[in-house]
Amino acid sequence: MTADEITEIINRDTYENAYATQREKMWRYKGDDLAKGMEHYLFVCPKCKGYDTIETDGDSFKCTSCGMSGVYDEYGFLRGDGLPYDNVLDWGRWIEKQFDRDVAEATDEHLFTEKNVLLYRLHDGYINEDILTADLEIYKDKMVIDSYEFPFAKISSLSMLYGNILLFTHKGTYYGLTGPDFRAWKCGRLWHLSKGDTDDKAKEL
Repeated sequence: MTADEITEIINRDTYENAYATQREKMWRYKGDDLAKGMEHYLFVCPKCKGYDTIETDGDSFKCTSCGMSGVYDEYGFLRGDGLPYDNVLDWGRWIEKQFDRDVAEATDEHLFTEKNVLLYRLHDGYINEDILTADLEIYKDKMVIDSYEFPFAKISSLSMLYGNILLFTHKGTYYGLTGPDFRAWKCGRLWHLSKGDTDDKAKEL
């Protein structure tokens, strides 16, 4: 067995649907700004299907296009009149299918523009070297920022942190992309689409 095959088995054996457990246990998780950052992942509205229309404030979220709104409660569930989903997992699974469908049906190779994204290089010793800040152009098969081009097929590894940080290895160099409004999930999903492993529930993205 290869290291990747062993890792896949471990991931599958340890996978748990946390929301299924929480429906039974209903543990409380107190905190401030519970909805903060969810717009980086839940960026497609399940009612109007608008992209990048979800905004958060404290424990609340809303769609700036159709007005859908709700709160992220202390039990980890979403509450609001007429919400299609009561949890992040189900909303996210819907986004995966909708995103994949939209990408497949897109007639233009250019899909998205992410504004004010920082590209940096990661060195040994946890030292980051800022390269530039510019708009990130996202295509079906690559990411382009200024003069830097990163085809998904040539990215050997990729991970995401906090919803707005994308870390990846390209031609032996470790890079990062981040920004206050950067939706890293889009790039991660396109990478997985290029690999053909989007049906793996244990994957990181």
